[in-house]
Amino acid sequence: MARYAPYKALLIDLDNTIYDENLYLFAAYSKIAEYLGGSNEKLRMKIDNFLKETFRKEGRRNLFDKLFDEFDIDSSEMQKMLEIMRNVKVESGFEIFPGVRAILNRFTGDGKIVCVITNGNPVQQRNKVAHVNWNGLAEKMEFIYADEIAKKPSPEAALMFFKKHGLKGSEVLMIGDSREDEQCARAAGMDFIHAEDLI
Repeated sequence: MARYAPYKALLIDLDNTIYDENLYLFAAYSKIAEYLGGSNEKLRMKIDNFLKETFRKEGRRNLFDKLFDEFDIDSSEMQKMLEIMRNVKVESGFEIFPGVRAILNRFTGDGKIVCVITNGNPVQQRNKVAHVNWNGLAEKMEFIYADEIAKKPSPEAALMFFKKHGLKGSEVLMIGDSREDEQCARAAGMDFIHAEDLI
């Protein structure tokens, strides 16, 4: 933990950095399957399996379009499906990766500034934040929804954070899981650690 001593603040990504985003996505896919399948349990299961298996194999790109084609679903259902994606409720919440929790505890415990900076639809990202089992950490942290400013890899949101707190890039550590996170850190002059190295 001594490696973090020089930094005055931490900027950290949310999805697949703090918690496993698949837990959120798969919960949403199950709710979408319930909605589309209605009382037809067999259809619900088929849709649920299709969404999850296609996501595992091919990622989320055009996932709903593929679903429409596979099951001959009218694309007018898209709006309702997106509403479910953005507002799904998950009873158990999501645990923070242990290595990340240790860092968050260290920075907040030392009175340093910690800020989550996340891309994505702000309604959906706020819902994800609400489902993380922070155990008191969230009250000591800030949250930036980059789509409201400029999505990463743009450094604009990070630079606004620096200005707000009177910080220089060299005084801030960034942790993330994607090329966009790393490019954002580089553009803003921050040191960067990949989340995989902490989990």
